[in-house]
Order: sequence, then C-alpha cells, then structure tokens
Amino acid sequence: MQRLVLFMCITATSSVQNFDENSPSISCILNLKCISEDFQISTPSSEQFVDTNHQYPLEDNLFKVELQTGEKDEVITLPSLPMGREKDPLLSDALSFIAGHQLGRCALVIAYDAVFADSLALEALLGMSHQRQVVEIKTPKDFTRLVWKSSKCRGYIFLLGNPVPFLNFADDTEDSWDYLGKYVLVGLSVADLNLFVSSKKGKKTEQVIGLVQEDPDEWKVYRNQLFWGEGVLVANRWRKQGFTSNAEIFPEKIWNLKGAPIKLITFEFEPHIIREKNPDGTGGRYFGSDVQIAIALSEALNFTLIIERPPKGEYWGNKYPNGSWSGLTGKISRNEGHFGMAFIFLTNNFDELAVLDYSRFYSYDTSCFMARTEPPLPRWESLAAPFKQSTWLAASISFLAFCPIIALLAKASDYFGREEKQLQSFSYSNLYTWGLILRVSQIKLPKRSPTQIWFVFLSLYCIVLTTGYCSNLTTFLTVERPRPTMETIKELYSSKLDILAVGYFFKESLVQSGNAYLKGLVPRYIGLPSYESSFDLLERGKGVLMASNTYLEYLHAASLVQPGVPSVRIMKECFSPYNIAIILQKHFPLKRSFDKVLASLFDQGIMRQWFLDTFQLKKMMGIEADFSEEASRKKNEKGGPTLTGGIPLSVDHMQGIFYIHLMSLLLATIIFLFEVYCLKR
Repeated sequence: MQRLVLFMCITATSSVQNFDENSPSISCILNLKCISEDFQISTPSSEQFVDTNHQYPLEDNLFKVELQTGEKDEVITLPSLPMGREKDPLLSDALSFIAGHQLGRCALVIAYDAVFADSLALEALLGMSHQRQVVEIKTPKDFTRLVWKSSKCRGYIFLLGNPVPFLNFADDTEDSWDYLGKYVLVGLSVADLNLFVSSKKGKKTEQVIGLVQEDPDEWKVYRNQLFWGEGVLVANRWRKQGFTSNAEIFPEKIWNLKGAPIKLITFEFEPHIIREKNPDGTGGRYFGSDVQIAIALSEALNFTLIIERPPKGEYWGNKYPNGSWSGLTGKISRNEGHFGMAFIFLTNNFDELAVLDYSRFYSYDTSCFMARTEPPLPRWESLAAPFKQSTWLAASISFLAFCPIIALLAKASDYFGREEKQLQSFSYSNLYTWGLILRVSQIKLPKRSPTQIWFVFLSLYCIVLTTGYCSNLTTFLTVERPRPTMETIKELYSSKLDILAVGYFFKESLVQSGNAYLKGLVPRYIGLPSYESSFDLLERGKGVLMASNTYLEYLHAASLVQPGVPSVRIMKECFSPYNIAIILQKHFPLKRSFDKVLASLFDQGIMRQWFLDTFQLKKMMGIEADFSEEASRKKNEKGGPTLTGGIPLSVDHMQGIFYIHLMSLLLATIIFLFEVYCLKR
C-alpha cells in the first residue's frame, strides 16, 4: 500500500505553473506538495491552474485532483481561475484604454496581489503618465496603506487574483475608503462583485466597474447600480476592436434615481412636520415646511419618498455612553434610513459627525426663551399710574413746601397790614392747599398783595397738575397695564426660574457659551421628554421654555389665532445662531445632489414662505382647539378690548378709589380714637 502525504500552504507569493494530465508527479504548484508514486489528475481545460491562496467560493471554475492510493480513491476539489490571464493582452489593452480615457485626469492608485505581480496589465499601467501610488496586497491590512484622499479626481485599479482580503476589507468598516473615487476591479467573479456592492463600503460608492472574462475573446464590464437596483449588470464589452458600444461605464447615478425608494426618518414637530389626522383617527398625510423640502428633493432627483418615524418618544435621539444613539440620529447612524429631518441644528456638540453627515444648510435660527405673560397689574394701582415716580416725588415735595410757605407769607404780610388769621395757621394752610389741588372754591381769600400773587400762581400750578393727572387717569382706568417683564439673559439669570427644554442639546450650548450669565443657567436646566410636558410648567410660571426661535414663534402665534391675550411671550434677547440642515448617512452618495437642490431652494428664499403657508393651512384645518371661541370668550370676560365700542367702567376699573375711601375712613377712625383717649386722660 502506498502512502500519500499532502501539504497545502497558502501564501501571497505563490507561483503558477502549467501541468498536464499525464504528469507523473507534482512538486510545488502554489506550494502544494504531493508525495506519491501513482496518481491521476483531471482538469476542465488545459488553461486552468490551481490557486490555493484563493479560499473564496467560486461558481464554476473548479480544479479536481484525483488521488489513487490503491486502496481508495480520494478526491480534493480546489478553486481555480483562468490560466494565463496575467499575460492576456486583451485585459492589458482594456485597462490602458480605461485609464487613459475614463481616468485620464485622475491620480491612480494601483493595488495588485501576487497573481498579477508580473502581469501585462500591471506593466501597462505602470507605463502610463498618471500620478500614481502602487501597493502590493498580501493581507486586508495592506489596503489601509492606500491614499484615500485627493484634491483631484482619483481612480482605483485593483488587480486581485485572490479577492478574499479585498472583500473582507470592504465589509469591515466604512473608514479608509474614497467614496467619490472611480473603481476598476479585476479578478472578481460576478458573485464577488455582487458581494462587494452590497458591502459597507461598496453600497455607498457611486462609481464601480468590474472586468470579468467569461469568453477568451471578450471581457465583460459590469457596473454597480447604486440606488437603481440590486447587484451589478453588464455595462459594456471589451474585445480586440475596443468597446462594443458607446454606453457609459461611469454614468452619473445621483441626479436621476429613476424612482428608487429613499427613506426619510422624521417625526411630528410642528410647524415643520405636521401629520393630518384621518376621519377615523389614524395618521394621514404629512405636511409642513420640512416636508415641502423633502418633496422638492424627491421631485428634483426623481426618487420615491418613504417616511418612517423613530421609536415613540425618542425624537432627535440621545447619545449613550457606548457611543451609540437613540431616536432619529440612531436610525440614520445605523443606516436604517437614508436621511433625517426635523428642523435639525447643524452642530457637533455631541460628536455627531462621527456617525453621520450633514447636508449644506437650508435655513438658520437662534436659541431663544419663552416665558409666561404675567397677569396685568391690579386696577387699584392705576391711581398712581398717570405720573412717573419722579413726578410724584416732585409733587409731594412741592406740597410739603407750600403749606409752611403760605403760613409764613401770611404772617409776614400781617406784619405790614391785616391778613387772614386762618391763613397764618400751619394746619389751615395745609387744608387750604388741598382745597386748591382738589379745585374746591375757597371762602377765605388773601388780603395782602404778596399773598394774593402767591395764591394766583399756586392756583395755576394746581390746575395744570390736576388736569394732567385727570386726563391720563382715564386711560389707565380703562387699559390693563402689563407688569415689568424680563427681556434679557441677565434678567433671566436673576429671576432664578428653571430652564425647560427637550433633551440635552441646549444644555451643551449653555455649557460651551462664553457668557457668564448663560453658564449660570446650567444648574437650573431641566431636560424634558417632550415639549408638551413643559407647557404646564410654563403656564404656571415655574420656568421658561428654551427652543428654536421659529418654533417659539409658532407657539406664540398659535395663542393669537382667536382674539384675546396670549399667555406666553418670547424674550427679546436670544443667543447662539445655528444653521439648519439635513442629517445624512455617513458617506451618503446623494450628499452632493442634495446640497445643490438645497442651495437652489435657499437662493429662491422659499423656506420662509413655506413656513407661513404651513401655519395658514393649519389654521384652515381648525387644529387649534386650545384657542377656540370659548377660550377667547373667557379671556375677553377679564376685560380685554372688544370691537363693540366703548368700555363701561366696572367696579374692577374703579377699585382704587374705593380702597382710598376705605383707608381714609380707617385713618379717621384711628385719629378719633386717639383723641378720645387723650381727652379721657
């Protein structure tokens, strides 16, 4: 019995040799060593070779080695590729034409393995005048040595007898790859090409072709379809005469998607994304300014828009400690959607650019604060409203000075002649001055000329003062006076109110701010799960709502749909302007086309009009249930302006004078009791 020892060694430096069926022995064919005295070899054709370095399953080319040991036949099947293609001038001519005409202005990156080390194709490429980098591939790590970035057009030509390292590299991560480059792959079967275009790198690469020889006189050029369909298809054929057709092998695939489905991840966020309810209560069509932009993109690029929502309550998403994301951002980062919209700020506060990309901006906004509109000042304070504090102070000082001046002037006048004795009394002169201010006719008049002159000018002073007061008082009695409001960030800091916001995006903005008052708001920041959960706290004056100015404008405008007094207002001072953009998959192929369409829309200035149209449409649909006629009626009952003419003065309007009357009675009673007490003693 004969003894067989079979050693199989896989290396990247194996050599290829021809052999025939009658060879009595094999020694070192791709480091395949067989020690045997009697065996038979059968091959599909004389132009095939054994490639033990290729461990990736192929479809048809199989090399069969039958070993007969006398006792039992053993069959070992090994993958095989066409023999002699590294010396094929047809392939060399095809690659030279593609490099010269399709990649003529590009820098070249040429990667090859041991099978193509001495090939005519590699020799031809090295003889071209392109700026180039040449790398021999032995392991998947060798692909990381390639230069993947360039300021100019870049072409990549891979000559791979063993596609396994390349396929492993393509499906490893999305890093270390030029998604804008043009790729020419040689040595991969159709099945290999299909695997590549569905890999992490391949499915986001626009321009990929593969040359496959299925006939000795022809190389087929397969092209990826990107969004047009699955896998690869034949784009052209290369024969001795050249390409058999004028079909483009590197056509543009990002400007006309031919109705391909593109998935938008979004959620209801008024007024940018609103969903109309069907009569049965189920969700209906979407509309809003962001939806209009998505529709414009689908029409310009000819794709079918599919809308999908993130998990309920996750909204834009939060970053987990392990670096992953929830919500809309999470779905885009996991490639579960192509792009996401929800009036998204273009920022990298939480290292978002590590997992996604942004489009160019299509709008801009600022971060602002919404506070409760404080109830108006009490009506009784209207009695003091006609004059400013400084006017009241001047009038009070004048009144206190007039009383002794009248008494002293009357006494001085009496020294030169008789003057009214009562005017010489300080208490009477005080009462006399009050009479003039209240326009009460005086029985006792001054007799001496100096006192009479003083009396004339004092009367004029009192007339002007009381006329101005009475005229202005009418206005303040009929109009509600708002309380002083905080309008600046400094005033907000001093108010000690909580800062209400959805999530923690705005908190990071406060932390990174150089304004000391903004940084001081961080300890009072409260992240909420939704805007709806903040409304009650806002209405009760427990905090202020922090959001984009556009969204706050919408909330404020909604409270004015019906006549009445809005319960909220936007503070005048905002901060941190942001650009608004679309979030995209990392290395999204349509980014360039999206950016061009968005730039056109922005230049037309149509975004603001879409926002206003959305608001008008929402009003027409009667969605503002919280601001119905009943709510408006209740507000008007509190004394708000109406369209029926004058406003009759109620007890509420005149409450100030009643308070003064009660206070005077109380004061008179206290003085009376004090006098009684003094008399009894």
